[in-house]
Amino acid sequence: GADVAYVGAPGDLTGREDWLDQRIQAGEDRGALSRYDADGDRGRLSSIRGLQWRLRDNHDGLTGDDRADISSRLDDLSASLTAQWRDGD
Repeated sequence: GADVAYVGAPGDLTGREDWLDQRIQAGEDRGALSRYDADGDRGRLSSIRGLQWRLRDNHDGLTGDDRADISSRLDDLSASLTAQWRDGD
């Protein structure tokens, strides 16, 4: 539910993105997220992934600052999901 936390490696940005994608889908499937919220969250996640790829291309890999920026954006998206969750899980 809403209080589920990512338990993988903290530096695994792709793993966190995949986990958030699965969480969005599960929330929509269970009715814990509205379609509107789920679509918005998928859009935010897509933007974060796009930014990650652009930064990786621009810097020939991700810098520490890039990783911190992406991680912060993923944290914000995770917090939004928690706030949107409707089933009290």
